[in-house]
Amino acid sequence: MQSTWWAHEALHVACKKNPRKAWRLLVRLSDLVTTRELVQIFGAGPLEDFIRSHAPQYIDRIEEQASTHRRFRDALRIAWLPSATDAISLRLFALGCRRIDVDPAFWQTVSQTQRKRIKEVKARIKRAKRR
Repeated sequence: MQSTWWAHEALHVACKKNPRKAWRLLVRLSDLVTTRELVQIFGAGPLEDFIRSHAPQYIDRIEEQASTHRRFRDALRIAWLPSATDAISLRLFALGCRRIDVDPAFWQTVSQTQRKRIKEVKARIKRAKRR
């Protein structure tokens, strides 16, 4: 494990900061997790990290991948998410993600309209920094 720690760390960083790259890696990795142990590590590690950070933007892709890929679907059943009743969380729980009693993630507590507004403000700030 120590010889591949760099890869684990790189995927963890991608899951937090580069969702497009992370999504591509996760889809590819879901083809490579061939044992029950690897599915559990994948589901409780990078897949859970990705979902906790980017579920609102990727929920449709997550559902699509789960509908066609058994190992990905199995890994989703390993991921633990804060218990919440927002639409995205309910979709993830329907896919098999497990509920845990901890404080919800930010995206689980704000409405879709609020998320859209936050995204617009961030985009404006980013454009302003480029000038």
